[in-house]
Formats: sequence, C-alpha cells, structure tokens
Amino acid sequence: MRKLFKGGMLLHVLTCLFIVVSFSMHAEDKLRDRGISVREVEAAIRRGAWFVQQPDKIVADYGHISVVYTKQENRCHVITVHFR
Repeated sequence: MRKLFKGGMLLHVLTCLFIVVSFSMHAEDKLRDRGISVREVEAAIRRGAWFVQQPDKIVADYGHISVVYTKQENRCHVITVHFR
C-alpha cells in the first residue's frame, strides 16, 4: 500500500486490487478516534454488503464497521466511518 498526497487529501492506494480510497478530514478523525484501520475500511468497500443512502452515497457494512462513501470516477471517497 502506498500513501499519496494530492491537493491536501491523503490517498491510500491498494496496489494489488487497484482501488483508490480518499478520506475526508472527518473520516480520518473518526478512524483515529475509533481505532479503525485503513485495511478494515478497504475490506468493507470491497467485500461488504452495501445499500444506497441517497442518490450519491453508498453505505457498506462489513464486520463491525459501516463506511459511508461516494464513487468519484475511479476512486472511492470516504465520508465517515462508524461502528454498527
């Protein structure tokens, strides 16, 4: 996994599956506060059961976390992360 900085956003690139995940500042704070790893978020996006919250937001549930994100071109932008 590589970490890239682009326009003030931290992009985590999972090189083996070509998934680009960017986090909002709110999501980064919640990850740190709740002790959730980036790998758990990526697993939720890849393997979790998901449903559409609004026309542009997707909620993925996997394990003990829920991830709210949007799809933007070729990447996933994580809005928030919380325990289920």
